[in-house]
Amino acid sequence: MMKKMWVAAMLAAVGSSAMAAGGYVEASAGISHVNQTCPEGASCKSNKPAFRVLGGFYHLNPMVNAEVGYLNFGRATGKTATANASLQSSAIYAGLALRLPVDEDIGLTFRVGGASVTSQLKGSAIDTAKSTKTNLLLGMGGEWKIDGKLSAIAAVDMTKTADPDGGGRGSLSMVTAGVRYEF
Repeated sequence: MMKKMWVAAMLAAVGSSAMAAGGYVEASAGISHVNQTCPEGASCKSNKPAFRVLGGFYHLNPMVNAEVGYLNFGRATGKTATANASLQSSAIYAGLALRLPVDEDIGLTFRVGGASVTSQLKGSAIDTAKSTKTNLLLGMGGEWKIDGKLSAIAAVDMTKTADPDGGGRGSLSMVTAGVRYEF
């Protein structure tokens, strides 16, 4: 609950400073993939719904913006004949976005930053384990201007899991589509 309140406060602050500084907000949804080792004999599903909310709030120059955001990578699941488990991961991100225009209405975005990734492992035959780790987050995407301030976006974002059970860190990725509104 505290994490959700912190994220809401962070996004509200970004939104208010974005309006003052000519920034933007993005919201997108899609599918995630968790590349984590699946135990032998288990049936694992690693492609689940995902979403992200980002805000660009400070222009370092016309093409580079400071960004913050929240990414939810969904819940990967695994099941055997006698047990089941799930791994849910989310991240709070802060970094830089490089926005390169291709033409007047089309652009590319590349992002890099730090992400506080929280992964929680739950299961019927295991104790719940939760871990938070700071990881590198990389992303890239495209934007297509619909209107003067509204754009359609598509993005790919990648980072690592936080390894809540000590069994090794896997990779997290998401492919999303959504909208960006510029202030």
